[in-house]
Amino acid sequence: MSLPIYVIGQLIIILLTIGLLSSIYVGLNKIAPTSNINNKQKESRTVHYTMTLIMGWLLLLLLLSLFGYFTDPENLLRILLAIFFIPTLVFIFIAQVPHFKTLLAATDGRWLIRIQGFRIITELLYWLGYKAGFVPPQMTFHWLNYDIIVGLSALLASQVFFMGKTRKLEILLWNTFGLISVLYIVTISLASLPDTDFQLFRTPTNSQFITEIPYIWIIGFAYPFAIAMHIYSIRQAFTFTFSEKVTFKKLSDRMNRLN
Repeated sequence: MSLPIYVIGQLIIILLTIGLLSSIYVGLNKIAPTSNINNKQKESRTVHYTMTLIMGWLLLLLLLSLFGYFTDPENLLRILLAIFFIPTLVFIFIAQVPHFKTLLAATDGRWLIRIQGFRIITELLYWLGYKAGFVPPQMTFHWLNYDIIVGLSALLASQVFFMGKTRKLEILLWNTFGLISVLYIVTISLASLPDTDFQLFRTPTNSQFITEIPYIWIIGFAYPFAIAMHIYSIRQAFTFTFSEKVTFKKLSDRMNRLN
């Protein structure tokens, strides 16, 4: 294994996580004043609680990895499944909160899709790690993982799906494909763990790296976040029909003038 590339990969994950956190923070601060929430103190608490919850979870994952909670092969799969599903279910639960519905109504639907572009970075990281010898080939686009398609298409889809009117069917199909893709790579990652009953891929390199600092954030934060954005995007498209008239009017007018 190439240690310098491994360290570079760690820096990439740290920067990616900071980028996602910054996007969430900026997004919440931007949409809260434009929603129906008029209480500034309530807006501030929403941002504060959300960021504190996420950062506390990230810190917990680091501590679990640091103190060796991922070294027992008998319980490793169950622990990682919990680490993946806990934040995923929390994100889904938050979507049921009335206050969140107000924020979702004020969110630019393009952002919910465009943010999935971060998966380009994770896919390139896997490719880099494969070349360096710490990522198994089945986790890269060399073999079984094609999640990079979601990342690349997100940049275009975030514009095309909102030209003229909100294309609900296309949004549903694209997000469904994205959900299947992220669940697929999570399954491959877990099925590549060493010395577990669930290990399906007996390649020379395994996926042990996803349990190490800070790679644990991929399973414990980045992928649950991706799932949440897919679900939020679908829900917004089919719930708030006014978005196609208000949120994206400027973009639509601009594109119509170009045509």
